[in-house]
Amino acid sequence: LTGHSNFRDLWSYAFGKSSAYVLDFAIFFQCFLSSVIYCGLLSDIFSALLPMVGYSFSRSAVITIFGIVVLLPLCLIRNLAALGFTSILGLVAVLYTAIFITYRSIDGTYALDPMG
Repeated sequence: LTGHSNFRDLWSYAFGKSSAYVLDFAIFFQCFLSSVIYCGLLSDIFSALLPMVGYSFSRSAVITIFGIVVLLPLCLIRNLAALGFTSILGLVAVLYTAIFITYRSIDGTYALDPMG
């Protein structure tokens, strides 16, 4: 529509080049906080699951391992086209969850008094 191919050019077109740093900061901040949240979420999940298969790591060790082994390589990818298939997988997972929760709420599983 505007002929621009990235967010920075579009922002500069709409608001001027002098404020383009605002968009850069917002994108960096959102990506950084998403990575922190993923590390925390994955560490909570896997620090509880790993003892079930015979491995015991502290939460901080799991954060370090996932940060280096999983999130760092994803952050360093220059072209995200290779991750395109994960969008459809995420959509399928969300739809499955919504259908499952709807089914379970209809069959009475989530009722306040399941016996009644």
